[in-house]
Amino acid sequence: MKRRSVALVASAFALALTMPAVASAESVSEPRILGHDMLSVSGPVAGGEGEARYDASSNTLTLEDATIEAGNGNGIQFTGPLTIELVGSSRITSAQRGIYGNGVESDAVNITGAEGPSLVIESGWEALQVDDTTAPATLAIDGVTLEASSAARSGIVLEGISLEVGEGASVTADSVGTSVKTDRDITVSEKGSLHATSDGSYGVRADGDIAVTDATLNAASTSVAVWARGSVSVSDAEVTTESAPNSLRSEGTLSVSGDSVVTAVGGVFGEKGVSVAPVDGEKVDLWLGASEAEAVHYESADGSLRSPFDAPVTINTYSGLSGAAYVRILRHAHSGDPATCTSRAVCQYCGE
Repeated sequence: MKRRSVALVASAFALALTMPAVASAESVSEPRILGHDMLSVSGPVAGGEGEARYDASSNTLTLEDATIEAGNGNGIQFTGPLTIELVGSSRITSAQRGIYGNGVESDAVNITGAEGPSLVIESGWEALQVDDTTAPATLAIDGVTLEASSAARSGIVLEGISLEVGEGASVTADSVGTSVKTDRDITVSEKGSLHATSDGSYGVRADGDIAVTDATLNAASTSVAVWARGSVSVSDAEVTTESAPNSLRSEGTLSVSGDSVVTAVGGVFGEKGVSVAPVDGEKVDLWLGASEAEAVHYESADGSLRSPFDAPVTINTYSGLSGAAYVRILRHAHSGDPATCTSRAVCQYCGE
């Protein structure tokens, strides 16, 4: 389908701006597209086959196969809580910020949609930035594919805002600066996925906690791939990180539980320890070494702890773990010589 730009040039708005506002600015989010006030438009704002429309009663801005091309300025800007509903495939290109929420107060900002919609943001500054001025709020991304890239700064930047990725959403951030950054928490759950790549800073950074549950987190950077001032917890999830050193780092506790697979090229670090817990009735492996090819099962210096583990354990990071450039944690797989007519197969690592 051919897509034309929702350029919203001055001539197109000359008539729209004469229409009555649908609600007062005090009760809504005051969304603006390319600097034009969406409150002044009583019907859809159309640009060829692309469309942007705002419902003040629900604070919902719908983008349907829309292309928003911003030069000097932000593509979409708003204050207060807002739901951005995606229909089809939309794109925002901006020399500055693609989407900018300025002072959203203590409520949520949602990016959502049904039937697999997508949004691509290409920016010179932050691709997606949301600031909070009072109590903590949340940016929730559900059920959509979001690609956010920045040529000179960061991909997704949140101040006073926690990030939640869920309901099968796929979020990708690529930037020169920190690709995903918040001074609150990051949660990835419900089959969601977060992919972050940085050419010059952190891949994912949270000043709070990071929790990945039944989801996927991939991050790579030239600094630390994943860093949390608080704890990092991985449960029934897949986490892959790559950077040097300590590609997966927590200033609190780093915990891995359930049927998880964690691969850290660059190693792991947990200031308050690394906690590993197997699935009930199973064992969990902890491999470490200079590389994948050289990795061996973890064993503490005094021999009291040795992988595979059949019960939860907490390992002091400084006890031979922080120096490993490669760490892999996953459900134990038996390995050893095969059975013969006269002998059983016995796992060389756990003895079963």
